[in-house]
Amino acid sequence: MKVYYYITTPRLELVAAHMTVNLLTNVRDALTGFPVNSLTGWLDSSVALYWIEGGGEYKQFVNNRVHKIKEHSNLNGITCLRKSI
Repeated sequence: MKVYYYITTPRLELVAAHMTVNLLTNVRDALTGFPVNSLTGWLDSSVALYWIEGGGEYKQFVNNRVHKIKEHSNLNGITCLRKSI
């Protein structure tokens, strides 16, 4: 049985947040010996930020990525950029 679903924009933003966390972790590890005081991730999706900061139960796709993002306790936080028009 094939399961088809569309990857929505908020889910893609969540994937981008996960990639950002991985990148920041790799950069921190590469800079061993240099003083790195803090790491902060930025994203422009309030939905993805809600998923990351929230404690709700989500579908498997979202839940797995949120869990992987939260595994990295070396981040000071993930902040959402507000768009001003």
